[in-house]
Amino acid sequence: MEEDPKGLLVDYGGVLTPSVGRSFRDFEEASGLPKGTVFTAVRAAYEHAEGDDPISRVERGELEIDDFNELLAEEFAAQGHEVDPDGLARRMFAGMRPDGLMWEVVRAAHDEGVRTALVSNSWGVDGYPRDRLEEVFDAVLVSGEVGMRKPDPAFFELATDTIGVPPDRCAFVDDLDRNVEAARELGMLAIHHTDPRETAAALSDFLGLSVEL
Repeated sequence: MEEDPKGLLVDYGGVLTPSVGRSFRDFEEASGLPKGTVFTAVRAAYEHAEGDDPISRVERGELEIDDFNELLAEEFAAQGHEVDPDGLARRMFAGMRPDGLMWEVVRAAHDEGVRTALVSNSWGVDGYPRDRLEEVFDAVLVSGEVGMRKPDPAFFELATDTIGVPPDRCAFVDDLDRNVEAARELGMLAIHHTDPRETAAALSDFLGLSVEL
């Protein structure tokens, strides 16, 4: 009797791309901003919010990206830095281009019959290489398009339902602890991604892959 399929849920930024921090540092250098300016502005946007914070709202698609960019530009200005709000989030994330071993792991899983889903929190929805993602993912779930964000359990449940694999037969990979913990509580093998080779080895064991490490 054929065994039921397994599933693989993967974050985008910081797993299939270089880290968010590196992209922010590149933006700071290109813009002549002191190191740490971006994280300070983002943290201030969170702390100054009245009610639900703008990061959560933009990730759920409730706040338009242009309005979010204006808000962030105001936080930069409060630090004494004039930053053009036009396309600001896109420029901040420009360094997060697809790269690395994890693409090969996802491709190997997909080719070997594992059902794969991208599960990504987004600041806007236009920065993803959709054609490349569709080559290796059975489902592409972007928070701003589905109206929910990690670590909301409903987002994970939507992903597992979409690929038709129960959580206890799924692995999940993310670079943020809070998202990993939420997936683990649902019964997934949840991996905090810090080293591509360690992540690949853990996934190979769970999914039964033959990946060149």
